[in-house]
Amino acid sequence: MNVIDITCEPENMNVPEFRKLVNLSITNNKAGTLALIDLIDFKNINYHLGTETADQTLLFIGEELAKNLTLRYGTFSAVCHYTSDLFLFYIASNVTQEESVDLFLNVNNVITKPNTMMPENVKLDFRMTMTSYNNIANNFDIMVEGCEYLMRLAKSKDERFIPTGNNIPQAFLSRAAFTEEFNASLLNKDFRFVLQPKHDIDNGSVIGAEALCRWYDKDGNLYPLPVVLDLIFQYGLADTFAKHTVDFAFEILREIKISGHPLITISINMDVHQLSSKSVYEHFVLRAEENRQFVPYLEIELTEDNLFSNQIDCIRYLKRLRNQGYGLSVDDFGRGYSNLQSLIDLKPDVIKIDKSLIDNIINCDSSVKVLTAIIAMGISTKGIIAEGVELDEQISVLKKLGIKHVQGHFFNPPVQRHDFFDILKLR
Repeated sequence: MNVIDITCEPENMNVPEFRKLVNLSITNNKAGTLALIDLIDFKNINYHLGTETADQTLLFIGEELAKNLTLRYGTFSAVCHYTSDLFLFYIASNVTQEESVDLFLNVNNVITKPNTMMPENVKLDFRMTMTSYNNIANNFDIMVEGCEYLMRLAKSKDERFIPTGNNIPQAFLSRAAFTEEFNASLLNKDFRFVLQPKHDIDNGSVIGAEALCRWYDKDGNLYPLPVVLDLIFQYGLADTFAKHTVDFAFEILREIKISGHPLITISINMDVHQLSSKSVYEHFVLRAEENRQFVPYLEIELTEDNLFSNQIDCIRYLKRLRNQGYGLSVDDFGRGYSNLQSLIDLKPDVIKIDKSLIDNIINCDSSVKVLTAIIAMGISTKGIIAEGVELDEQISVLKKLGIKHVQGHFFNPPVQRHDFFDILKLR
């Protein structure tokens, strides 16, 4: 396996540490598999045998999983107690179907064997799902989302195991079926957006939000984002999706104004191919004519590597949209290759520092020096946002560096629309 060595004590890892480890691993390896393990009806253990026995059992299972699975897969793996009766297991490579079955059997041996915490007549059982890295499922949170979708699918079918690769819903198996489902969902508003607030680092006030699309099936279950995005582009629906996203952003801005809260920036993610489309560009122009007062508060987010992928039309249209008054944010800055001259020419409003760099600023002097250099360049006109901020220690370092705005779980994860407006009221 072409992987990095995960040197850690996995049974002692908390979720932020585990998230950091997974993100670092897949950034370096461009591979990785995440398994979600759900203990079936564990609440009954808690109810009948007591909280102390339940907690001791969870601790025992976590230690046994870490011991047995890392023995099997070496230091290229790690285990984390995710929440309540859920565990996560990570392998720093993409596993085959045969290897996924082997992993399931290893987990089965750990969980179903007798332990001294419980009576002999009480047996534990579990469900397990898996998601492997690809160009969409390229970070911890998206891979977890894929596993959770499969877990809901496993429960609805009363299955114990859904291996990686089996996460395409039936309605997505053909272009015609997917397109029909896509169009119906737009009409029925099954496409919804969550909003991840951006905060002032000193007082916690909300200075903006990133809109992130989610697609729910008829039963209210969330479709896996990696599959959705991949097929939207594969089946030629990306332009329609882009226009829907633009319309939502203006809708939220109008709602903020009606609420009486001062307008804040709403950013939307765009792909270079979407912004290379004449019809998408014309949609932006049309909406600007209808919503002139809101245009300065709508920000287009493009990833650094996406922005400089030799798409001439994208740069041309983007410059015109800048002249219309739309904002520009360069996402994931510091992760890939940076064409500084092109960045300077575009004069982006905001540079968003990639989470992989923020993850390492506590104990890595090199990361701090890189971040200091980015700040000193002064490329953006409105400043820098640090992405993926989760820890007090990260906040302390960022404050010392003079970074004023952050986005991440330290303040808020992505939240539903009504929760977002509740946060605005509190701030």
